[in-house]
This record gives sequence, C-alpha cells and structure tokens, in this order.
Amino acid sequence: MKSCPVCRAGNPDSAATCGFCGSRLGREQAPSDRLLDEVLGGKELGLDPSLYEYPGDRAGVERLKALHIDKIVKLYIRYWSGPQGMAALLGNAVEITQKQFGDIYQTGARAASNLRMPVPRMFVLQNPTMNAATYGVDEQNFVMLTSALMDALQPGELAFTLGHEFGHIKSNHVLYLNAAHWAISGAVALLGMILAGPIGLIVGPAFRMALNEWSRKAEYTADRAGLIASGDLNASILSLVKITVGSRSLIDKVDLEAFLEQMEERAAQEYGFVEMFQSHPFMPKRVKEIKAFYETGFRAATGLE
Repeated sequence: MKSCPVCRAGNPDSAATCGFCGSRLGREQAPSDRLLDEVLGGKELGLDPSLYEYPGDRAGVERLKALHIDKIVKLYIRYWSGPQGMAALLGNAVEITQKQFGDIYQTGARAASNLRMPVPRMFVLQNPTMNAATYGVDEQNFVMLTSALMDALQPGELAFTLGHEFGHIKSNHVLYLNAAHWAISGAVALLGMILAGPIGLIVGPAFRMALNEWSRKAEYTADRAGLIASGDLNASILSLVKITVGSRSLIDKVDLEAFLEQMEERAAQEYGFVEMFQSHPFMPKRVKEIKAFYETGFRAATGLE
C-alpha cells in the first residue's frame, strides 16, 4: 500500500495518484524536483494561508505571540488537556477513518487537499447541538463534529465546515485561541488584583474586547478556508445558515435575503457594540463576507475555479 503524502490515505502500490484526494503518489522527490515544484507553484508546495487570511488576522496572532503566553498554553495542551481530551474522544466518540464513515473521510481528505495540508484526525460525538470545533496543538490537532451537525449537512456543506476547522489549524489559530481564553480569564483576574480600582476595571474588559476582535477576524479567515475547501459558495452559505437555525425541519423555510436583511434593522454602530463582546461575528455578516471574498479574492488567492 502507498500512503498519500497529502491526505495519508492508503492506495494500491500500482496507483499513480491518490484515489481519495487526487494527489500524486510515488517515490520521494529529489531535492531538485522539490525545488522545481516550488518554482512552478506545484501542489506539493502547499497553500500559504496569508493568501486568503482576513485583514488583521495575522497581525493579531503576532501580537499574541509577543505576549509569550502561548508557550505555557502549548505545554498545558500538549501534556495535559490535549491527551485528556483525546482520551475522552476515544472513549465517547467515533473516529472518522477510511474504515469508519469512509465517505465522510473522503470529504475531509478532499477538503484538506484543497487547502494543501494533511488530514487532521476527525471524530463524531453524540450531541443534539449542531457544532464543530478544533482542539489540540501541532500534530495533536483534531476536529470534533456533533451527530446533529452530521445529520444536517450535505457533502458540500460538510466540506465547508471541515475546511473551516482545518483553516483554524492551518493558520495556527487553535493554539492562540486557547491562549486568548487563558489571557481573558487569567489576565483579567490578575489585573484586578494588581491594579485594584477603577484602572483595573477599565483595562481588563478592554483587553478582552481586543482579543475578541482578533477572534472574529480568525473566524472570517476560517470561513474563507472553508470556501476554498468546498469550492461551492452556495453550499458554504447553507452550512452557516443551518448552524444558525439549528433545526433540520426549519432549514428549508429560511429565506436567505430576509436573513441577510436582519442586520439592516439596526445601525452598524448599534449591533457593532454588541458584537465587541463576542468571539464570533454575527452570522449574517459572515455570510456577506464570504460572498464578498468569493467575488473579489477567491480565485486570485487560490487559483481555484
């Protein structure tokens, strides 16, 4: 069996390309071949996330990196919460592999191939809420999907959702989102103890809002990664709408134009103030943003049609 260098799927020894993601198989490339691939923009080079990341996302990661709290969080995730979370998933969830849910694994493999990255481990967890999340650090990253979400999504919509989560991994969001949560809870408490008074009451919430602002930009980036993974704008939008509604019986009754018009009922500064306290953008804004990216930056950034 040949192992695909992109999606890690097993293939017959006689195969020239991966049957799951279409990547080229064969012997290890010589250094000169790898250099030629890089010059020609070969698939093996990878897709630089900076080509599609939302403005301000990368700068936010760099600011978090400068705080050095990522080192502590990384150790915590690697040696404690990551293994504990993986153990819980192995005991309470079902892993998506070529042997289990092979069709879902193939969707994930193709999504990862479009993003030019290995396929992370994926699990289905019994839960009535439509949700997906990414945990871990470095090679320990894994994606969790709830059973309710899996029941609601079609293949193209699932590709977007998986691509969204894979995008968090590719842009190194997972570590810094954890670091941000630590900073929000720990730093606010510490500031309150040290500054004790009006200054502490001002600085703590301001720091939290700054982290939330970056988190919202990271979500826009992940949505763009999801669109690249899916390659289907309508399926990507439907995935977001389904998560918003949370009811399979009501999904077909949603009018997309009416949904987007919800944001027009209030002035931008009014709903913008509420959004400052959220880690995720309002869903109608996410739909509008992904449509704008598809129309203006999707093809130029990725070369995908």
